[in-house]
Amino acid sequence: MTHELADIIAELQRQAGHCAWLFQTNQLRVEYRVAYATGVRHPWRLFETQHMKRVGVVARKMHCFAELAALRQYLQEQSQWKRQDRALAASAPRGTYRLFAQRGEARPGEEGRSGEPVPLDKRRRILQEQMCVTTPDQTVELSCPQFGHMNRKSTASDL
Repeated sequence: MTHELADIIAELQRQAGHCAWLFQTNQLRVEYRVAYATGVRHPWRLFETQHMKRVGVVARKMHCFAELAALRQYLQEQSQWKRQDRALAASAPRGTYRLFAQRGEARPGEEGRSGEPVPLDKRRRILQEQMCVTTPDQTVELSCPQFGHMNRKSTASDL
């Protein structure tokens, strides 16, 4: 591995670590690991692991990118979206965030075009769709040991 590639991976790992930190909650821990694979169609990899408190690993994914710029943009968009998402959730009146999210309701005074309240979860999805436009070229769902299965959206030869 060249020093330049090692430096790029180290810089991406710092960015990925910060992005993963933004997704942390009291119940969820997210880890991102960056890798580069030689001789494949989509060499830039972002490994994602989600850990739920009291459950353990609930999701493992490998996001594959053909271009370095796409991986950088993906991490940047995810981070920016999560900051905005947190601000949206924090703007809900104290103690109502969970209530509105569970019921799929908007906060008082937030209405859609028809005058009906826009559900908080829908507002969050819309925000994500607007801000997260870069997607991996391939995503592979990896095994979760406690569930005893492996879901794959593509094969290794596709990557």
